[in-house]
Amino acid sequence: MKPVYDSHLDLIEILQMRVGEALPQAATLRRRLVRRSWRRGEMLFQAGERVTQLAVIKSGLVKLTALSEEGTERILEFIVEGQVAACVSTLDGTLEAACSATACEDTTIEALVFEPVRLLAETEPLWARCLNLLLSDAARHLSERERMLLTLSPPERFAQAIAERPWLIDRVTQQDLAAYIGITPVSLSRLRARERRRADATA
Repeated sequence: MKPVYDSHLDLIEILQMRVGEALPQAATLRRRLVRRSWRRGEMLFQAGERVTQLAVIKSGLVKLTALSEEGTERILEFIVEGQVAACVSTLDGTLEAACSATACEDTTIEALVFEPVRLLAETEPLWARCLNLLLSDAARHLSERERMLLTLSPPERFAQAIAERPWLIDRVTQQDLAAYIGITPVSLSRLRARERRRADATA
């Protein structure tokens, strides 16, 4: 699971927490932070756009989605307040996003254009370390997500998702939760019914 930070911190403070030290030119970058809000159901960006910002979710919940070859929506991830978000492959502006981002709730983010950060990382070892840690976080999370989908059964995937993110039950629709786990909403309903019966039997 991606690290979750105090959402009251700004993005620069969170990045400094990640490396454990004050980052060079932090005050200059802080002045470039931009906040923006979306209503529930609005898209932050669509597949095919060039998303060149680092961001932190200040409030709300965002889902990342992609279309399968059959044209069905797959939910790649949910990003909650306090988590840093970025389309790693598109940050330098040369590639387009392969996924879309939609607000599941009224959502506010704080964002920083990546280019000044990239330039700093070329000359400042601490910024280079910060970016390497962020990339490592993203790669590790992707590996964990692939392992869950490829090696766990639907009941195991459901149990792990809820154990790591108990807020999924109350904050996302059953359809979205099913898409995240990789099953149909009907299968999820049956799975949850079995879990309730099992809990009642052991109570």
